[in-house]
Amino acid sequence: MVSTLLLIGDSRIISRQIPEIASTRSLPSPPYLWQRDYGHADQIGHEITPDEYVQTLVEVFASLKPALRDDGSLWLNLGSTYASKRCGNFKPKDLIPTPWMTALALQNAGWYLRQDLIWHKRLTENELSDFSRLWHDGCVEAIIEAQDVERNHSTQV
Repeated sequence: MVSTLLLIGDSRIISRQIPEIASTRSLPSPPYLWQRDYGHADQIGHEITPDEYVQTLVEVFASLKPALRDDGSLWLNLGSTYASKRCGNFKPKDLIPTPWMTALALQNAGWYLRQDLIWHKRLTENELSDFSRLWHDGCVEAIIEAQDVERNHSTQV
């Protein structure tokens, strides 16, 4: 029997509600860096630097490790953003590759990277006219699969 548990809220808190070894998949879609304001202090995505944002995500995913079964994996949906001002090594209007920064930080934290997928999202004609000065015909987001332990991996979703 397949069951689904959908938890909505601050992942730093709700990840503790998941029973140990309960999940074959964890599919977080965290707030992107500097893209949303949910109106409360200390929210994910409002860190001062991209490195602090990535470190927050790594800590959240570490809290999900106990919930993953031995055959479980983390599937992370994350998009890049642009710097609006100089921030660390990033100049204004630089692309900040948060998916790849996060993937490398997860790997450094002991996760095994299994796949990096590109989700190409086509814009509608109205969206295209609004964004034509900045983007081409769509946008992409990364989907990264990582596992906590070394083992043969499966590409089955």
